[in-house]
Amino acid sequence: MAARELISNFSMIDVGGKRHTTRRAVAAGTIHLGPNAFVKVRDKTLPKGDCFPMAEIAGVNGAKQCANLLPMCHPLPLDQVLVSFELDHDAQAVRVFCEAAAHAKTGVEMEALAGANGALLCIWDLCKGTDPVLRISDLELLTKTGGKSGVWINPEASIPDWVHERLPSTTPLSERKIAVVVMSDRASDGTYDDESGRYLVDSLTEQGAEVCEYQVIPDDFDLIICEVFMKGGDGQTILNYVNEKSLSCSFIWLSKPENETVTWVKSSTALGFIPKPFKDPDFFPLIEKAEE
Repeated sequence: MAARELISNFSMIDVGGKRHTTRRAVAAGTIHLGPNAFVKVRDKTLPKGDCFPMAEIAGVNGAKQCANLLPMCHPLPLDQVLVSFELDHDAQAVRVFCEAAAHAKTGVEMEALAGANGALLCIWDLCKGTDPVLRISDLELLTKTGGKSGVWINPEASIPDWVHERLPSTTPLSERKIAVVVMSDRASDGTYDDESGRYLVDSLTEQGAEVCEYQVIPDDFDLIICEVFMKGGDGQTILNYVNEKSLSCSFIWLSKPENETVTWVKSSTALGFIPKPFKDPDFFPLIEKAEE
């Protein structure tokens, strides 16, 4: 047996390499009240006072304290927490909604759930003296947006129209025209297929953009500067196509980070520059810039 043994039972996920993106999540839960408690909640006549302002504060605090309650949650700089309530007169229940938002490297669904749970428990605390027969049910995540998964909607949840209306478009680039130019010697001469460029084209298309041109050209400084931008050549078909059709395309260039053309290209007509190999996180800043 070794003299020293390393023991580790848990592993907090390392999000250091992920990009910051806008994250938003909406959670909901329901507290079922007896007829007496429901009337007092509705009429704001509980012995301890109107439960909704206090539950709203408890929901905000619950979202803010999420990382302290759940050891594996990352502390997040929350941009916004909204707590709201919906009275169900037939079921004599209150449905609580909590929406959390942050510009972060990981999602805010646990913060939204913690906020909804905090508000539900606060209502319980304020109603227990009036009617101890209470029940919390259906605590669930309704939607989450941002990050690699994009827009996620719970297919089994009852989601109000106002939640759907707040969701971002699934095709945020629907009115944009974008040209993709890949600078690669081996891809241009057929040594290997251009997977990065094709993946980017597919990703842009899924976001609703019209990819008006897609070209793979040699990674040659003189060719790119002199022939593509100045005096003609095979590569000039990219700019000619755009100018002749008056498409007002934005350009995205893919190449190696150390390429000497990169500094020059960044100041050209390009929407953005993406180093190869292209990976999902590289796509998000371009989406955000294209939406401006």
